[in-house]
Amino acid sequence: MKLLVVMPSKYVGNTVISLATLSAIVTQNGNADTTFVLDETMESLVRLGIREDLNIIRYSRRRNLISLLRFLQKLRSRRFDVVLDLDGTVLSGRITRFTRSPRKIGPDFSKRPRVYHERVRIDRDSQHCFNDFTLMVAALGFNPPENSYLQLPAPDPTLPMPDDIDRKRQTVCIHPSATKDYKQWEITRFARLADHLAKADWQVVIIGAGTGERQRIATMQEQMETAAVNLHNRLSLTELLQLFKMADLYVGNDSGPMHLAAASGIRVLALFGPTELTRWAPLAPNARTLKGIKPCAPDCRPEDCKRNYQCMSSLDVEEVLAHCPTS
Repeated sequence: MKLLVVMPSKYVGNTVISLATLSAIVTQNGNADTTFVLDETMESLVRLGIREDLNIIRYSRRRNLISLLRFLQKLRSRRFDVVLDLDGTVLSGRITRFTRSPRKIGPDFSKRPRVYHERVRIDRDSQHCFNDFTLMVAALGFNPPENSYLQLPAPDPTLPMPDDIDRKRQTVCIHPSATKDYKQWEITRFARLADHLAKADWQVVIIGAGTGERQRIATMQEQMETAAVNLHNRLSLTELLQLFKMADLYVGNDSGPMHLAAASGIRVLALFGPTELTRWAPLAPNARTLKGIKPCAPDCRPEDCKRNYQCMSSLDVEEVLAHCPTS
């Protein structure tokens, strides 16, 4: 069948988690009959993970009327037997609505329910995000993938790394930011952790992207006694994956880069606060989740914590260091 899969998420974590499902769709439906709508920033990662010759319609978030018209023209010029909206967002619902297909399938949590001919029940309170995608693909009659990340290959080994990276040194990648403030471990503790590791002869590499993370990384470096390599806004997604492939340890909050690191095979220490582990825990044996010793209140919600996020603030530096390899 001619199938369009709508997955225009701008979030690295959601895209990484979806890759196994996207790959299963291509394997079972055939590459020639499958087309994806992807955010343009995710295209290179998806091609690397699945295959280079995927049929992709790029969605750009840049406010450009010409690119939007070209995108819509590509959607309307093709007829699909089925359109599967994996993302379930307002944007993906609008894209699905604009397509020409007699069968449109989407999740029941979508805010645009009238778009779909079929809605798949998704229990977001008790299941991992990974299972959202597998339930959606099962609605097509396909076999879902195993409950783990897609194995990501290393990018081109000749891909250059920044000159200030020493490939021969034991390297820890630290990502001190996240999309939500409540997901973030205290920056002073990241600085102390980095100092401990640097003094133990680790090469400390700080990663991040976007204007919102620049100040947080600057604050971390101001509070450090030792030097670190700052790669903020200096790497593409495939270059970041290459960095993870050559490094020895990743430490960071619940975030997209954490999922990418876990999928790369690097040893991961994922620092969690009020985010639901059931929903967002890394799906890899090389990843370990760490939380504080003080629990949340029974009625705690991520956006409205009753105990001042003590589930995150009670995680101390010594506990994280205890899980770092010694050599």
